[in-house]
Amino acid sequence: METGEEYANPRNLASGSLTLKNIETLKERHLHWIPFTLVYSDEPFNSWGAQMDYLTKLGFKTVEHEAINVPNIENIDATIENWTHKLNSFDYPVDGLVICFDDIAYATTGSVTGHHATRGGYAFKWQDESAKTELEYIEWSCAASTISPVAVFKPVELEGTTVKRASLCNISECERLGIGGKGTKISVIKANKIIPKVIEVLQTEGKLSIPTECPVCKSPTEVVVSSSSETKTLHCTNPNCAAKELKKFVRFVSKEGVNIDGLSEQTLQKFINLGWINQYADIFHLHEHANDLKIMEGFGDKSVLNLLRAIDKAKIVEAKNLLFSLSIPLVGQDVCSRLLSAYPFNELIMKHV
Repeated sequence: METGEEYANPRNLASGSLTLKNIETLKERHLHWIPFTLVYSDEPFNSWGAQMDYLTKLGFKTVEHEAINVPNIENIDATIENWTHKLNSFDYPVDGLVICFDDIAYATTGSVTGHHATRGGYAFKWQDESAKTELEYIEWSCAASTISPVAVFKPVELEGTTVKRASLCNISECERLGIGGKGTKISVIKANKIIPKVIEVLQTEGKLSIPTECPVCKSPTEVVVSSSSETKTLHCTNPNCAAKELKKFVRFVSKEGVNIDGLSEQTLQKFINLGWINQYADIFHLHEHANDLKIMEGFGDKSVLNLLRAIDKAKIVEAKNLLFSLSIPLVGQDVCSRLLSAYPFNELIMKHV
């Protein structure tokens, strides 16, 4: 697809395209759905291959596959080798291969032994393509609760895209890798064909400089060591740091949070600067500024109405989304689900904000 625009990766492009409201724009992107299994059918099938043939007859273009006769292990090894040679011939990124039993009844008798070994099959990934480059500098990015290091390096080509930045997560990761200053030789990959990652320091030049003041509000910083994992992270000591608060509000209203459509980061920043938002609860009182909103640049009667409706809708939210939206350190989406798995809450109603 040629659009004249750049995207981070095909997965993000496809996911973002499905949220478009303009169907004509979506058509121009020529998305293709490639099924890899049949979840349910009125017709009985006891063969995965038969399921794929059935989907093909219905007009679907199924995931590429082939049957292997397995009187000995050499047939499997040879097939894997052939697929490895085909790795770069696809029009989309391919990072792994799945081997499964064709007999569905037999496959269901298997057990689940881990992330890669699933019932009736085995999944594995090819080694990521790596490239050597030089560190230009470390950019310290203010997030919801931490100031995270980002490696900015001389651009390299990986998996068909140009890569020049990669998150280093925290100070402990920098120390583990041996990250230094400008000129440090590093090796980078795109993990799972998607996420840029520094995997090795080949030669260290200079020393890692940890900022003593916040890059946004210029307040002093401090290194905090987690009591559980002993991970070192950098924090701004100013609880009212604009960047810190803004990122928290962005996370709060995000799709993964309480999901308020129409409240972008730029809009939130405007409201914060106007003094309308100082805490999460203030978002649910934006109705009080409806008249001012209607005359604000970028807004009108319809957009204000849609925003206020989205805010009202967000007053009923699933517990895991609300927990994630609160920007609690080390509590991401997966952790939220785990923490709440022992509790009976399915949704929380914010009645008293």
